[in-house]
Amino acid sequence: MALFGRDSQADLQRAQRFKAWFSQRTPYAILSAAAGLFSVVDFWTMVLGVIAGVAAIVLGTRGLKELREQPSLKGRRLCLAGITLGVLGLLLSLTMWMWVMTR
Repeated sequence: MALFGRDSQADLQRAQRFKAWFSQRTPYAILSAAAGLFSVVDFWTMVLGVIAGVAAIVLGTRGLKELREQPSLKGRRLCLAGITLGVLGLLLSLTMWMWVMTR
């Protein structure tokens, strides 16, 4: 995974560790955290912040449900972080919308 030149042994080990970490988590958890982060960062556009916030909440709750069904998977903290960030992004977007509409 070297940018220029050959892959070093450390690069290959890092890639293997990431692959193992990623395969142990439910995909909903990772998507929820990413959507939640996007909703907080992009709250000022209001529409995208709301869409990403709702998506983060839905994906996070779906991920928690999958974790209950398959206890061998990990990602509970990522699901909770995604839900929390989604709610925060949703609140920020709605606050921004209220502020813009009252001016």
